[in-house]
Amino acid sequence: DPRLSQFPSLAVDPSGNVHVVWMDDRHGAFPGGDWAVHYTKLNNNGNIVIGDKPLTNWTDNVYEEYPSIAVDSNGFLHLAYADSRDDAAMYTDEIYYVKFTNNALPITNKIRVSFNNTSNSLIPAITVDSNNNVHIVWEDDLFGSPYVNPEIFYRKLSTNGEYLTPEIRLTTATGLSVE
Repeated sequence: DPRLSQFPSLAVDPSGNVHVVWMDDRHGAFPGGDWAVHYTKLNNNGNIVIGDKPLTNWTDNVYEEYPSIAVDSNGFLHLAYADSRDDAAMYTDEIYYVKFTNNALPITNKIRVSFNNTSNSLIPAITVDSNNNVHIVWEDDLFGSPYVNPEIFYRKLSTNGEYLTPEIRLTTATGLSVE
């Protein structure tokens, strides 16, 4: 299969189940396809509980990519990823968030985290604190040409996706600030 599966992320829930996400381009026209976020759940013995399934709904010329997953103390899944739906013609990604049940059924709608409409917000990382609040960081090209001088941004959300902080710029580098 010449299609690509890449940028995996994993998290382990309180029961020891392993939740894996990755970006996959098997959807749409080849080459490049339409990237979607895929998911698999393994039990603590490594047996597949939920096989490969898409978590995002790909559409022509929309990329859903660079997923990052976290699990809270209640076993809910939290997904952050880059999505080009807001400017699909230019492939200018923004960061989105979705909360899922432990069996990967969506609880929230897609919630937009970043609001930089002029260039890319990419490669998020997500974690959940002891109060089940969600913390997301990503690289953003807001202050330079795409891929030339990205900066790192942060945002905190409640467990239900409400904004608890604005987007906060963490770096002011003159060179690259990337993953």
